[in-house]
Amino acid sequence: MTRVAVKDFGPISRASIELKPLTVFIGPNNSGKSYLALAVYCLSRTLSSEPPLGRMRPFLGGWPGNRVLTEGLMKQTEAEIKKAWPNARSFPRGPIKVGEMSNGLREVVAKATGRLANAYSSDFGREVVRCYGTEIASLVRRGKALDAAQLEVGLSQPTNGLVWEMQATDGRISTKRWEDSGLSEREIDLRDQRLPLRELIEDPAYFLMRVMFELDILNSGELTRTTHYMPASRSGILLGHKTLAGLIVGQASRAWVDPIEIPRLPGVITDLVQAILLLERIRPPSDELEKVISFLEGDVTRGIVDMEQVAEYPEVFYKNEHGKFLLHQVSSMVSEVAPIVLYLKYLVRPGHLFIIEEPESHIDAENQRKLARAIAMLINANVKVLITTHSDYFVNQLNNLLLLSRVKSQSRSARRYRSSEVLEPSCVAAYLFDPSDNGSRMSKLEVTAEEGIPTFPFTDSHSALYNEAIALEHAPS
Repeated sequence: MTRVAVKDFGPISRASIELKPLTVFIGPNNSGKSYLALAVYCLSRTLSSEPPLGRMRPFLGGWPGNRVLTEGLMKQTEAEIKKAWPNARSFPRGPIKVGEMSNGLREVVAKATGRLANAYSSDFGREVVRCYGTEIASLVRRGKALDAAQLEVGLSQPTNGLVWEMQATDGRISTKRWEDSGLSEREIDLRDQRLPLRELIEDPAYFLMRVMFELDILNSGELTRTTHYMPASRSGILLGHKTLAGLIVGQASRAWVDPIEIPRLPGVITDLVQAILLLERIRPPSDELEKVISFLEGDVTRGIVDMEQVAEYPEVFYKNEHGKFLLHQVSSMVSEVAPIVLYLKYLVRPGHLFIIEEPESHIDAENQRKLARAIAMLINANVKVLITTHSDYFVNQLNNLLLLSRVKSQSRSARRYRSSEVLEPSCVAAYLFDPSDNGSRMSKLEVTAEEGIPTFPFTDSHSALYNEAIALEHAPS
């Protein structure tokens, strides 16, 4: 179980979430839903094995460039290894707990894990600047107490005692608190069949790297998986990526004669453009994902979405019984769903985390319901999903899929639901973002099989509209 918490982050005063197979952020515009979703994406990119070098990054570069394996730590490690295991015969023959190591080696391991956390904090700060497209100082919430606002981001795993908290100071992200109360009970196997035991004992750098990767201290489950982010502006990006790429290439050709300026864009935009430009049209087999794609193309877009090379440039097209069309020639609904379909075809895989901002954008009520059903199918295909939404249609359809968990299969079939669309309450987490003058606060909504996700955020607006209509009917004409 992984928890992510933020404080004084953008419009958010305080929030804490637990990631589940389906995590839903509900709330009005400008309440912080996307801010927190993007923070999750930044954490995932920092901790995941890709891209580009993932958890190897803190270990890269020789002294003094290496941020974990410093010369002083190497000398201390070498001395402690010799004390604990003078020769190969004394080296552990099987798994060993960290708590069973010598005091000196435990101190070395604790130092290395702390430095690794510092390195990841620095990497996270760079990823935040890249993805949000702004300096960290501008992300700190500015309220009434300007001098008291302090951006904080934290990750915890209560099951193994890990707490990692970061804070922004002087425009940089640094570690505020690092605690791994379960470290002494972690079991590791230091023997590597590919290398002679002598090298493990005599090479302190390799020994510590081996320990760090065996411990996998920041393996945060959901956040160490490959993560994809689908911004709310996806259709506009997809329609304009060719112009953007042409502008950059055109500027690059002048680099020989004039200084050039490359436009600065938020990382979530460039990630989507890069994914489209470099997309390899290879579809690894996944029967469950193929069912989701078929459902979206058959019941929502009612046509095929794909890509092809036109004059050596990738173009997105839509094809139905009436012909083949470029994306700017089709409805806004198709252009909104198209990037989701492309990601599912060629990028998203079982085990990945897929973050989608406002999946309901520019989509009518009936197709919103169908898109919610596709999200449920993704969950049952082992794709983790995080969505931001302010659509009552979307949430109410998710509720119907949660209610299906109480219904017999014959009743599901009678209502034309597949078993792959059933949502179990234990797999869903929902959070309400409530804006105020002192910053948005987030509260957890209880998800049950009887009622699904509470819909009172929407019923308040419905009631206000109804009461106003009644008042206008009885008003003097």
